[in-house]
Amino acid sequence: MATIEALVAPYIKMSTKDQYSFIMEIRKRRRTKPDNPRKFKRNAKGKSSAKAKIKASGKTLTPETLLHALSPEDKAKLLKELGVI
Repeated sequence: MATIEALVAPYIKMSTKDQYSFIMEIRKRRRTKPDNPRKFKRNAKGKSSAKAKIKASGKTLTPETLLHALSPEDKAKLLKELGVI
């Protein structure tokens, strides 16, 4: 692990112009967006994952829209209750 003296000594030995460019580079790095931001935002602690939303084309829901909103576990449970499996 680096000591503070090891980090300060190279900065002190830099010229004024190099010190300025070094500080500006750090400030720029802190203010710009990273090149590869995370694709998926994580849920906060205690929140459940996002569930499928039911999209109905009209006011009436069709069985197909309800079926697409179910998770695979819920589909298997439904089929078991109906006696298909």
